[in-house]
Amino acid sequence: MMTRESNQTGDLSDGEQLIARMNAIRNSSQRHVERMQVEAGRLVDWREHVRAQPLLAVAVASAAGFLLVFRRTTPAPSTPQQLASKQVESGEAARTSLASGAMAFAGTMLGNLLKQTLSNYVKNQLAGGQHDRSQNERTESTAGGAAQSPSRW
Repeated sequence: MMTRESNQTGDLSDGEQLIARMNAIRNSSQRHVERMQVEAGRLVDWREHVRAQPLLAVAVASAAGFLLVFRRTTPAPSTPQQLASKQVESGEAARTSLASGAMAFAGTMLGNLLKQTLSNYVKNQLAGGQHDRSQNERTESTAGGAAQSPSRW
């Protein structure tokens, strides 16, 4: 039969071993989540990809620029009506480019917000148990007296 005195000489009880093991697992999980966050941020960072493969980045940028900028030239309008319609189209294009720039900015901000929110959510889910741990400590502190169920509020 194991007594309380033998536990104090260096042997840990099963409960204490379990608590120590769970703390080690929780700390390990937290380190893994933090490492995953850093890796996710690194994968999204375009600058790191450019530093790793500069020639490929230049080739991709050149191809994208060629596809976006290079267009066939249209013949110059010959009548005043064609010239007037051309000016109306250019005014609409300026408004469209302003709207698309604002949409790109909003999309970038929303994407960054979503990435940060998702990253924090995953970190909290994997780290988990913070409120459970404090609730368990409360239960253990009242275990000496009458058994009480922990309050949710």
